[in-house]
Amino acid sequence: MPFFNWEGGDLPVLKDGFKYYWAVAIPLTLLVLCVWVGSMLLPWRRWMGKKQRGDVEANGGDRMKGE
Repeated sequence: MPFFNWEGGDLPVLKDGFKYYWAVAIPLTLLVLCVWVGSMLLPWRRWMGKKQRGDVEANGGDRMKGE
């Protein structure tokens, strides 16, 4: 289904069905962006949590203030 009507003369170039493209494309783009951000942040927080627990164990359980 073509979205453009190049042979319409003075009529609009975009056909009426073009709005359905945006109705699907924008929510899917936002969904993919949210999944990507979640996949980047969640493992990072999990990794940092393990690293901080490892630092505490390496220091004998003591943490100095200011770290």
